[in-house]
Amino acid sequence: IKCNNLTIEIANKVVVDGLSLDVGDGEVVLLAGASGSGKSIVLKALSGIIEALYRGIKVEGHVEIDGFQPVDALRRRLSLYIPQDLEASFVSWTLAQELELLGAEFRKEMREIIPDDIAECPLDELSAGEKYRALIALALSVGARALFIDEPSTFVDRPTLVRILRFLRDIAREERISVVIADHRVDLVENFVDEIIYLDSTS
Repeated sequence: IKCNNLTIEIANKVVVDGLSLDVGDGEVVLLAGASGSGKSIVLKALSGIIEALYRGIKVEGHVEIDGFQPVDALRRRLSLYIPQDLEASFVSWTLAQELELLGAEFRKEMREIIPDDIAECPLDELSAGEKYRALIALALSVGARALFIDEPSTFVDRPTLVRILRFLRDIAREERISVVIADHRVDLVENFVDEIIYLDSTS
């Protein structure tokens, strides 16, 4: 993930100004900052979500994911954005159905992450930790090279968050995936990342 001089403007107000970052293969970076600092909007810009779905937001600067522009990387399934509301990430009833819908195969090594009983279980019956595992398995199955995770501390307790972050760090290193996490709970996340970038309203 390469980002140089990213500037984001909403309703004629600059909310992110001149942000640069470089996330290598296997690295995990935390975007930290108070509410309103632009963490979530940066994730959406980096992942291509803004260009694909939003209007009225001006984004300038150079961003590339695995050599592609963010929206192209998103369409090629090279990146995956995981929102705070995990339910919004799925359109099918089970992970197995989600993979079938995307035309992806459940790779053998993914069964170490997601056992068959979870892959076939209704998604609304999974815990938050299991849903994160399902989404990460989904990303790996479709060949994603970058993950963008928005405020994972919001809906999970501390022990679950620690398990998710440890799992995510290990998967990033093993699969050489670049990961960017946006979260205000630096104290909970800092031990699982390679770098912390602090944002304010004019980063």
